[in-house]
Amino acid sequence: MLNKRQDGYHNILSVMAQVDLFDLLKLKHIRVSGRNGELAVDVRVEGGDFAGILGSVPVEENLIARACRAYFMAMGSSGEIVFSIRKNIPAGAGLGGGSSDAAA
Repeated sequence: MLNKRQDGYHNILSVMAQVDLFDLLKLKHIRVSGRNGELAVDVRVEGGDFAGILGSVPVEENLIARACRAYFMAMGSSGEIVFSIRKNIPAGAGLGGGSSDAAA
C-alpha cells in the first residue's frame, strides 16, 4: 500500500500476471415463461480442480443463481435456466472466480 489520498482511498502498486486458470461456464437451457419474477436455477457441476466446493453451496447461495434471479426479477420475467460449470478457480482465494462466473 502506498499513500492515502484526500478522498480517503489508498493508492496501491499492483503486479499483474497472466495465468492458465479459468472456470468454464456454459448456458445449457433457458426458458422465459411469465412475468412474476420467479426463476428456477440449476447449476450443474461438470468437474474441474475445485468442483467439490460447489457441492457444499446451496443453489440459493450460488453467485451464478443469485445474479440470474436478480436479473429476472429486474426484468419482471420468470422461467428456468440451467448452467454447467467446470470449476478450476479456488473459492475464497481472492481470484474473483465466483464474481466473474456470476457476471458472465
